[in-house]
Amino acid sequence: AKNCVGGHIVELRSDNGGEYTARSFKELLKELGIKWKPSTPRTPEQNSMAERSIRTITTMVRSLLKHAHLKNSFWCYAAQTAAYLYNRSCHSALKGNKTPYEIFEGRTPNVSNLVTFGCTGVAHMDKRRRGPLSNTGQCVRMIGCHPRHGTYTVRTKTGKIITRRVS
Repeated sequence: AKNCVGGHIVELRSDNGGEYTARSFKELLKELGIKWKPSTPRTPEQNSMAERSIRTITTMVRSLLKHAHLKNSFWCYAAQTAAYLYNRSCHSALKGNKTPYEIFEGRTPNVSNLVTFGCTGVAHMDKRRRGPLSNTGQCVRMIGCHPRHGTYTVRTKTGKIITRRVS
């Protein structure tokens, strides 16, 4: 197995969550030559950095949902946005007060595409899906972004989730 930057994964440290203790997962790790080092059960302090990150992202998710007046059922979109923001925010624990993105990618993140989670906007409607006198756009709320693809995930007034290109 290789990670995103081309290095081999040698060791996986985790808690004893069910996703890590499944026999099929352990067999996969063994097959790939990856050592699994679990923490002692019921000792989150052994995994304090991950626990703190999870708590921070969970707090961000809660705040995003409340600020946008969205139901908890949109937690997945809020979590993706929170992780995106977290990885592009400075952390005092990182040398030089850098972002995780900078450490991983070796360059400053481009945040020019950021818009407020839950904000309203207008999404262009494809000509093939509207009549000649119909509106060319529809009101939507932004619930996610995909910067590598240049798109936003939005929710229409009818509740449909669609992905639209950023213009």
